[in-house]
Amino acid sequence: MALALISELVTTPIVANEKIHVLGYNNIGDGGGGDFYWDAASSAQEDGGTIFKSQNSATGRWKRLYNSPLSAVWFGAKGDGTTDDSNSLLKAVKTAQGRILDGEGRTYLVSLSLLVQSNTTIRNFRFQHAGSGTDFSSVLTVDGLDSEKQNILFENIYINGNRDNHVNINAAAEDGGRHGIRCLGACKHLTFRNVEIEYCATDGIEFFSGQAIQSLDTYLFEYIKIEDSRFSWNRRHGISGDCMKAVELKNVELSFNGLDTALATGKPDNHGSKGDRVNGNLYGNGVDWEGYSNGTNIVDLLMDNVRAFKNAICGIQFWDYSKNTDNESTWRPWERIRIVNSYSDQGQFPTPSFGTGTLYNSAIRLLGSPLYGTFRDIAIENNFLEGNILLQSCDKVSISNNNADFIYPVGVDERPNQLLYCRDVFIRDLQYTCNVEPMLFYSSNSTGVVYENSKNNIEWAGKYLDVIPSFVQDLRVHRIGNTLKFYLKIGNAAIASGDTILKFKWWSKNNQPFKVINFYRIDSFAPAFNAVLKGSQNGDSLTALAAYNFTGNAVFCEFETAVLADIF
Repeated sequence: MALALISELVTTPIVANEKIHVLGYNNIGDGGGGDFYWDAASSAQEDGGTIFKSQNSATGRWKRLYNSPLSAVWFGAKGDGTTDDSNSLLKAVKTAQGRILDGEGRTYLVSLSLLVQSNTTIRNFRFQHAGSGTDFSSVLTVDGLDSEKQNILFENIYINGNRDNHVNINAAAEDGGRHGIRCLGACKHLTFRNVEIEYCATDGIEFFSGQAIQSLDTYLFEYIKIEDSRFSWNRRHGISGDCMKAVELKNVELSFNGLDTALATGKPDNHGSKGDRVNGNLYGNGVDWEGYSNGTNIVDLLMDNVRAFKNAICGIQFWDYSKNTDNESTWRPWERIRIVNSYSDQGQFPTPSFGTGTLYNSAIRLLGSPLYGTFRDIAIENNFLEGNILLQSCDKVSISNNNADFIYPVGVDERPNQLLYCRDVFIRDLQYTCNVEPMLFYSSNSTGVVYENSKNNIEWAGKYLDVIPSFVQDLRVHRIGNTLKFYLKIGNAAIASGDTILKFKWWSKNNQPFKVINFYRIDSFAPAFNAVLKGSQNGDSLTALAAYNFTGNAVFCEFETAVLADIF
């Protein structure tokens, strides 16, 4: 017997041992039909795609005959990109637990979040979000808050989050929680293969612990793989995550995240077209690994052939300021992090530091609390970077065979938080494609910084520069073409008028221009005092013009001098 549509199964007479062939679900030939048989003994729950009740019998079920993966169109989804298929897909995804659900490459418009269960494969789908005024309306959700979810594969998935049609986004709740794929709580063995997610109203993929960590022996997200995938033009980050172990990103692109779209003009900050903001400033990254409390760290992370570029801020960010003196003794560090064979840049709107307009300009940054040991065992190897590497609170760092095309390659930005509270940082074979040679790194609270076969040469300092250690806390020197650029921080002492702060061991024959250098307070950026840079036959020097007591009120300055050919 043949029927036109699935709806006719409900009323068709039941004939024992007879197979029914249905020509379509909503329309003949739409792919949602198939072969069915009557199981008189079954009381299985109707699922809307493979099991149907009959009005002609209180017991028994019509069951679909199949030996292939489930198809979304079997559950009534049209996949035409204009019909809201949410209700049909909710049934399909629920039924798919322990099975494969295939979208057959069609485009599905959705307005509700689809909850994916354990032991499920979702493949060959193109999703278009309908837009929303409600938070936590991600396209796909893996919710492990109440019970652990595991063994889930997303393969050949495209998601367009339609962020321009999202409104009233609440910044206090996951910045809206309107992701492409939202993973919560305890989730293990999740694989994302050939996944492309763009234009979501929050992140492409979010891994969010969403709860206090019950034990420092526990990681909520374990064995996560993202490969051959792309995340672009999402309102906040391409990817974000915390409390993770054994994570791999291979062949992943993260681009143009955190930016305004073309429709942002005149829209409020909580509109989907506006890049996510903090205090009015864009802050989205390519990937944001961020800790919120002790135990939300990430360990055993590999990023291989990751391309992070043209995002609002930096390409690759690690951020955890939750370490403090109260939890220092039990702190669980971020460790065994590898970033290799990758490309990252400093983004289109690098974060202003210290309110002075000077920029972080970081391609990779690991920012921890102003204590030692937030991060440890870090390897950054064989990368090309258009931006610097910013390190704070990092132990045992290996930076090897990287090529940097930027003015401040390794934690040597113009502000004093670029390589602080670090121990045992080994920098080897650092190459530059720009006209920059960083000459010196000096910091009073970082130890074990070693340069090998790199442009930085600590011997340069002893040969050409006298540093007055009672004054100087932090000193950076770079060669930029024919100019030496200095950043200097001093503190914890008092200075008298006429005191020499720096003395240069070269004779400029009085050709060093007389230059007044302004010092500013670190805490408020208010003017502190002036010094004079001048040349003489006894050597150029930087000398205070006025007395100043900067104990507890560190000050900084920036200045440039000419490079002398007889020295360099």
